[in-house]
Amino acid sequence: MGDTRQELVAICFAVLMATSMIAMPALATGPSATTVNDRSNGLLGQADGPPGHGDGPPGQNGGGPPGNGDGPPGHDRGDANVTVTELESNTSIEAVVNATERLGDLDLEDEAASTAANETVAAINASLQEYRQFEYADSRESFEQFAEAQRSLADLSDAVDEDDEAIVDEISRELYTASDRSARLTVVDAKTVVAANEDEFRNPGQRQSAESALGNSIDALERADDTGGTDAEPADRAEALTHLENAWKHGERALDRVEKNTEPTLSVSQERAFERDGTILVPLRATLNDVRPYAYDEVEVTIDGDGEADGLSLIAGESAGSTASGVTFVDIGADPANVNATVTATATHDADRTVEATAEIQVDEDAVIWDRPGPDEYQEVEVSNESAGVAAEVAGDGLHETDISVIDETPATDDAYRAGPMVRIESQQEFDEATVEIPIDGADLERDGNLSVVTWDPHSEEPWTAVETEIDRDAGIATADVDHFSFFSVFWIDDWEDQTSDTITLDGNETDGDVGNGDSIEKADFAFVIDVSGSMSGDRIHYAREAAQRFVGAFEDDERGALVEFESSSRLVEQLTTDHDKLNSSIESLSVGGGTNTGAGLQDGIDELEANNWDNRSKTIILLADGGTNRGSDPVGIASEAAETGIDISTIGLGSGIDEDELRAIAGEANGDFYHVENSEDLPDTFERVAENETGVGLTDTNGDGIPDLVAEMDLSMPTGEPGVVGEPSIWIRSPSIPAATAFVTTRRSISTIASTRKTTKRN
Repeated sequence: MGDTRQELVAICFAVLMATSMIAMPALATGPSATTVNDRSNGLLGQADGPPGHGDGPPGQNGGGPPGNGDGPPGHDRGDANVTVTELESNTSIEAVVNATERLGDLDLEDEAASTAANETVAAINASLQEYRQFEYADSRESFEQFAEAQRSLADLSDAVDEDDEAIVDEISRELYTASDRSARLTVVDAKTVVAANEDEFRNPGQRQSAESALGNSIDALERADDTGGTDAEPADRAEALTHLENAWKHGERALDRVEKNTEPTLSVSQERAFERDGTILVPLRATLNDVRPYAYDEVEVTIDGDGEADGLSLIAGESAGSTASGVTFVDIGADPANVNATVTATATHDADRTVEATAEIQVDEDAVIWDRPGPDEYQEVEVSNESAGVAAEVAGDGLHETDISVIDETPATDDAYRAGPMVRIESQQEFDEATVEIPIDGADLERDGNLSVVTWDPHSEEPWTAVETEIDRDAGIATADVDHFSFFSVFWIDDWEDQTSDTITLDGNETDGDVGNGDSIEKADFAFVIDVSGSMSGDRIHYAREAAQRFVGAFEDDERGALVEFESSSRLVEQLTTDHDKLNSSIESLSVGGGTNTGAGLQDGIDELEANNWDNRSKTIILLADGGTNRGSDPVGIASEAAETGIDISTIGLGSGIDEDELRAIAGEANGDFYHVENSEDLPDTFERVAENETGVGLTDTNGDGIPDLVAEMDLSMPTGEPGVVGEPSIWIRSPSIPAATAFVTTRRSISTIASTRKTTKRN
């Protein structure tokens, strides 16, 4: 069976990869993964398709077609609710491939069993080639081939022992579920598109025809449910697939009726022109809306005037009633002149379904991006701001000087700690390296002290931070090499720290609890909830392990930690324990794969803390994930419930492309902090920051507003720039009864308002 298994895996993954290459451009603009959950709950009228597959059909709540009561007898089904089958895998094709792989678990020494397995693989391969992208079957042939696969599985079931027979039934069930999902998605799309085009039908007969097709599709789904129900066997599922095929067929007929009563729409727009190799190119974008936008591929582009353009390819999601779009470049030569561009799109399934749009391309020479380098052409550019006197030298592939902007943000106030202008530098392109040069005020050149370029990112939790700086006093310039752009200035570091910090000496009456014995750290029970879904592979899971282990390394000897891992489901790996070595060993053993069920992971962490938390310990969850929950309960709602039980949740988002809104919302609901780490290698430092923020001297907070009484009584103004540039003042708290320890409370303020309070502990 080894050869057979290798063959089927190679075949199925080859089909999967080929389909992925077709669909990939649509993924960048697809909706979030929560769409599938919405559909599986029977919400038929949303405007989004399956996750990562473009925009779905426009619709209305309820999803039923119009004209209830007007259809033929037995087909008044407009209010019938069609639920979409939920999968353990991310897509139907992935579910099919996973099921097929399980054939490798069987003992196929018998020739009849091997023949049946090979026939199953061949039928599955033929079916997958009839898929549109990842979710939708695109022809009746797909269902017929899946039915053939079920019949082969019935033969295989007869040829294996009882244990393997159970595996064959599971494979059969998973394959059927994927086909059932595809058929139901088609019916849901048809219902939604018919409802959305209620006013477009030319006469009642056309509308009744569409409604009748919908009624037939729903009847077929019900017959499939009756035949392929819980106790069904592979042979029963083969028969049920004929009903699914009919459901798909009638759903497509309903879409046909809508097509006959509607016309596609096409819009054309130009984007900013640029020069390349001595000629001016104008990006031309075409956007098409139709019942079946995925049925358009190559689009013809003709130019009326002195110019030329290649055709363009339209990229669409899988859902009916969505949008397809594509871009081509119009070459208008070295001397810009206005031309007319006509775009013509024709559906692949209907040569008469054609739409055309014309746009006049107008080029303003002042708006042209001249000498735009190629995307792989290494460039060094220099951009400056004359009013501020600040210059940025930037190097990277495909850079152009118009990508970089230097904006003067110098405050009107003459702050003593600031020795130069304040600017905001932005880049529209990624770059490899950059140098920032900031002029130093003449009077400051005569002073001695720690003078440094500083930077602040408004999207980060970090305050103004000094960077390695070279001071040229003769030229009056401060120079720093940087790896990102944001706000920059030059500060006298000692003056800045004096401006943003103050010291409080405790007399013993301002703390909650004893601070005289050195045990000033507020101890806690921690639950690490770590995402081990497929998207956490590679560097992400490696640095997640390292970060969590560093956090454990900062534990006090009697502090406890628990470990929860989650992907499509969740598992409590370690209960709360003081055995830090065992906890670290379990963290090291984490592996990735599966979907993302953040809510399940949080719930397991909450359950462990509530069941086993010590009364004198605070309860904290550290969630490490990239967001993008695509199954299970709403994690934000679970975080809100955790806060009600006194559990704080801090979230750490790793990498680019994370679902930052979800992670921020979870932390916000549960009184925690959110940290976004673009570079995986920075993650351990972030965990150390979280560890610091979760411990500290317990200062008295009489009114419970989260701000210690001593801090609230201070008059510590926060310097700001324009607009609203803030830093982080530091309050040093010294206790005469703790000679070996100094507590440090960081309080974030805007001009006059404390936004939040975080606590850290520093030991000498």
